[in-house]
Amino acid sequence: NISARSNIATATAIAANDLVRDDGATRYETAIEMSKSTFAAGSVDTVVVATGNAFADALAGSSLAGAYDSPLLLVGSTMGTSLKNEIDRLGAGNVVLLGGTAAISDDVAQEFANAGYAVDRIQGQDRYETAAKIAQEVADLTGGVHSAYFVRGDDFAVAIAISPFAYGTPTPILLVRTGSVPAYTSAAIASLGITEGGIAGGYGAVSSDTEDALETLLGNGLERWAGANRYATARLVADAHVASGTASYNYVGVATGLDFPDALGGGAAAGSWNGVLLLTRPDSLVPEVSSALSANKNVIDEVHVFGGTSAVSAAVYSQIAQILQ
Repeated sequence: NISARSNIATATAIAANDLVRDDGATRYETAIEMSKSTFAAGSVDTVVVATGNAFADALAGSSLAGAYDSPLLLVGSTMGTSLKNEIDRLGAGNVVLLGGTAAISDDVAQEFANAGYAVDRIQGQDRYETAAKIAQEVADLTGGVHSAYFVRGDDFAVAIAISPFAYGTPTPILLVRTGSVPAYTSAAIASLGITEGGIAGGYGAVSSDTEDALETLLGNGLERWAGANRYATARLVADAHVASGTASYNYVGVATGLDFPDALGGGAAAGSWNGVLLLTRPDSLVPEVSSALSANKNVIDEVHVFGGTSAVSAAVYSQIAQILQ
């Protein structure tokens, strides 16, 4: 799932330890900038688009974007010229919208259709069924899946770090409640034949009861990545996938851990390069990121900071630059 390198990135030519900021005036523009810096013109047939106002559909859509080798683009109350221009630059004729009309309205869907794109929509009765339907689509595109990631469906904090690995494999993300497994998720496990997987987050996010229920459904134990906080969990997730050979520290994305849009679009960008995603506080570089960058400095080719200075401050950017020197 490595796409052709973009030739219009605003950054200078990539060298060892190159540091780049991908940002736009809004979350929607930032997702577009990530797409520009990752995907070459004419390299994408189908684009995956999710609402920028909620995390669940976009998170679950990470694996679908990976299956299509697509960026994860965000939309609001209108398609907008910038999004259309990016879809046209990518060369895509097909648009897959994630979520129902409460997420992406019929009017917006019609805008895409009027622009000449073939539009498909994947939606369920709620975020849990939408994630299950996305998983089915990934299975159909890839010839079947046997593993999945399981994350809390009502909070993004520890879930977003999974997105690059869902993209790069691609492996579906199924949503659970803290204390139970929704019926849609249980049905997806059975119908897709999922027998293994991993949980992102501690027992406050996904309880031991939920883990036990998942293990019963899978017929196997689950791996769990749980740190003291969202930043530590993101580091654990990254290190585990690097250790397993499914990712590397050659490409590192860094996003704020206090909001989801930049991390989700950035997760797709990182996943397209089989890279990792680390989370930081906006105003101070957390130890989990600084130590990861220091420990892997010799293998890092590039670090992308996702979002503007309100998401990841200039001071944090400077701290990263100092580590990479």
